[in-house]
Amino acid sequence: MAAGMMIVGLAGLLGLTLCSWLADKIHQRWQTGRLMFAARSMLIAALATGYALLAVRIESAVFVALFSIGWLFAYNFATCVYTAIQDVIKPRLRATAMALFFAGLSLLGGGLGPVAVGMLSDHYAPAALLAAGASEMNEPFKAVGLHNAMYPIPAALLLTMLALLPASRCFVPDAAQMQRGMTDDMPV
Repeated sequence: MAAGMMIVGLAGLLGLTLCSWLADKIHQRWQTGRLMFAARSMLIAALATGYALLAVRIESAVFVALFSIGWLFAYNFATCVYTAIQDVIKPRLRATAMALFFAGLSLLGGGLGPVAVGMLSDHYAPAALLAAGASEMNEPFKAVGLHNAMYPIPAALLLTMLALLPASRCFVPDAAQMQRGMTDDMPV
């Protein structure tokens, strides 16, 4: 329970406040800075969570610290992408754009993510039981199953980073086009 509070709660609080302030400062200097900050954050998140998951022998406190660092940087996705959407979508379409974005995010991450992790965990726990030559499923085997089921997390973070790179290249012309469209829509 305390580990979950540390990973999600404290990392979220810092990631959503401190890193959002930093993202705004970076964006003030470089138009693509916010999205590049998000891409670099996803790389750090993938490396930290991947190292925590792949370490053969790791203390619980070190795992929680590494995974927290990864989750802190993963939160930068939200603070950077939400604002970038606002910068490239006309105000009259922003609610629709955000609704579609959140629908996709909720369906893929919030909806399918736990189902996929659960299915993988259900696959890996019996495999751990079989590998140990045991006959009764117990908590250590379930823990191995859950641990192994989280391996796709760093991969998903890397895929997100790879999506952010072309988005950063399109951002400046898309934002300029949106601004031109705003002046075209103004009454004369």
